[in-house]
Amino acid sequence: LELRLGHESVLQLEQETRALLAAYLEKGRPVLAKRPEEVALFLGRGGRPLGAQAIFVRIQDAAKQAGLRQLVGGRTLRKSYLAHLDRQARARLVIGENQGGNLG
Repeated sequence: LELRLGHESVLQLEQETRALLAAYLEKGRPVLAKRPEEVALFLGRGGRPLGAQAIFVRIQDAAKQAGLRQLVGGRTLRKSYLAHLDRQARARLVIGENQGGNLG
């Protein structure tokens, strides 16, 4: 994942998320992209990169559908995703220990 800061960062995605992203890149994004040289990952209907406000509105819509009443922002998403990854890693450690695996 190339960041605006000019360095690369590794983003761990679950299999389902990777599959959804691959489907978007293969089928959805090409339909939205009006200019072949557009490099933004997520595009709006007009073929332009989604701006911060458009992303915020989409996040709030998804939060309402999930039954959340509070505003959800980028920081909340990052923290909850990191907590999710942490729980998964801890579960893998417990499973490994229960199976007699040596993880160290």
